[in-house]
Amino acid sequence: MRPSHKAFSAGVLDSSRAGLLQTPKPLFQEHPNPVLRLLPFTEVIPIRPLLFIPKKGKGISMSTKLYVGNLAFQTTSQELQELFASAGTVESAAVVEDRDTGRSRGFGFVEMSTKEEGAAAISQFNGKEVNGRALNVNEAKPRENRAGGGGGRGFGGGGGRG
Repeated sequence: MRPSHKAFSAGVLDSSRAGLLQTPKPLFQEHPNPVLRLLPFTEVIPIRPLLFIPKKGKGISMSTKLYVGNLAFQTTSQELQELFASAGTVESAAVVEDRDTGRSRGFGFVEMSTKEEGAAAISQFNGKEVNGRALNVNEAKPRENRAGGGGGRGFGGGGGRG
């Protein structure tokens, strides 16, 4: 039996529907401003089907980000991607450039689609000579928080009398 409209406008949820709520709870309170009063509920949606629950079985294969150091300064991101494509699927490849000049800083990052491909790329390219330079390839570490802003004050940075 469905409750009357008055039961909803009083702010009480019908608990007779299985699996929703065991005890009646107020859904809203009356507000003196008519614009801010909530409309009465006409349908109750169970919460459980709305939750995201990952499927069991095959796990999602996570990508691996690699650090590539000792790059020749003329190496481009496109060349880096083409080089590492022989080890597997390259999700992204980027040579890090200087902010002011736009020139390569001699290192970059390559993201391989799986951990296995990342390990294969490390074993294949670490120490390999490319454009006259032996590459340094390993798994990228998370970036550390660095103090920024400079200013030259504190920690023996001069400027003070003493």
